[in-house]
Amino acid sequence: GDVYKRQAIDNSQPRLHVMFFTAGWNPQCTKAEAELDEISNKHLDYEFYKINSDVAPLAPKYYGVKYEPEFIVCCLGQEMIRHTGLNLKLLEYKLDRVEKHFRGIRFWEGTAQYEEFQTSFNQEFEQFEKEFDNLSLIHI
Repeated sequence: GDVYKRQAIDNSQPRLHVMFFTAGWNPQCTKAEAELDEISNKHLDYEFYKINSDVAPLAPKYYGVKYEPEFIVCCLGQEMIRHTGLNLKLLEYKLDRVEKHFRGIRFWEGTAQYEEFQTSFNQEFEQFEKEFDNLSLIHI
C-alpha cells in the first residue's frame, strides 16, 4: 500500500533535465565535458543528457542553439534557463538556484499547481537573470 502511493506521488513530481549541447570539433566542449561528470554527481536532482551536434545536427536547430557548449535546463520539457560557454561555476550557480526553488514543492496530477509554479518561477527568475548577467562578467 504505502510503497505504491509513495511511488505515485514521486512519479507526479516534475524532473529537472540538463541538455548539454556539444560538438566534437570544439575544444571548449571537450573541457566542459571533462567537468560535467563532477557537476552531474553534485546535482542529483537533475538528469543530464549529452547531445552531440555532429551526430544530431537538427537538435541544436530545434532548440535554437547557436554555440557550443550550451546547457539548457528544462522541467517537463519547458526551458527554465540557458547557459552558454565554459563558465561552469556560473552554470553550477544557476543549477543551485533552480534546485533550491524546486525543493519541497509537490505537484499533484490533474491540478494547475505546475502552471501556478511556472508563473511564479518565471517572475522570480527575472530577478535571477539580472543577477546572472552581472555574474557572467566574472572570470574564473
